[in-house]
Amino acid sequence: MPGSLKGSALITGTAILGICRGAAIAFAQAGCQRFLLGDVNEAGLHSTREVIIKQAPSADLDIAYLDVTDEVSVDDFGARCVARFGRLDYVCNIAGICPPRTPVTDVDVATYDKVVAVNLYGTFLCHPAEIRQMLKQPLSEDKCRGCIVSTSSMAGLNASPGASPYASTKFGIIGLVKTDSMDYGAHGIRVNAFCPGYTDTPALEAISTADQRAALGASIPLQRVGQPVDVGRVFAFLCSEEASYMHGTAYLVVGGAMAYRK
Repeated sequence: MPGSLKGSALITGTAILGICRGAAIAFAQAGCQRFLLGDVNEAGLHSTREVIIKQAPSADLDIAYLDVTDEVSVDDFGARCVARFGRLDYVCNIAGICPPRTPVTDVDVATYDKVVAVNLYGTFLCHPAEIRQMLKQPLSEDKCRGCIVSTSSMAGLNASPGASPYASTKFGIIGLVKTDSMDYGAHGIRVNAFCPGYTDTPALEAISTADQRAALGASIPLQRVGQPVDVGRVFAFLCSEEASYMHGTAYLVVGGAMAYRK
């Protein structure tokens, strides 16, 4: 796959040391030379930019503030990508939040609204902005106008105790992806959902102790939680020509964590 990604990539949520940054690094390693990275954390964006430039010194890499809950911000972000690079080939919608586990009887409406706004509503706003641009683009040699990978979770396929706000948004993202794949596949736009499992990120650290993470890793068949690079490479693969017939599906990368679940 090295050298296979020759188009322009748009990645949301790239400011933190997690899945988002892992995806950006994987794209650079796969040969992508044109990036637009967006997040609400502008200081983190600059940090991520420095990391990517070390991986790909010749890359044309732009960063910009992006609030996925704001339609104007989303539209402006997409327009910035097209103005700079001429087209939009690959999208990784990764921006998201995960609150601490709480029984639904103790979840306040403000918390639920925030999780829905970022995870589900944010993805909903991104899809039409991205698809409208891709519809304007000519087909590539492999009959593709663009690829969109939106981030769900293994919690979007199987319930998890105390995760009602998070799981409901991640189930919703899979529904959005599958519907849009049916509507736009004939136009040469591939749309998939990516469902990572437990990954060693600041988000996981925020909701667990070191002992809990160790026990979690031991409970997974591969005996460890995932690393950002593990999941980042899957984003790059799903956008590559090697995945040209992969469409409308939710892909799990969980180290076997769901192999024993009913």
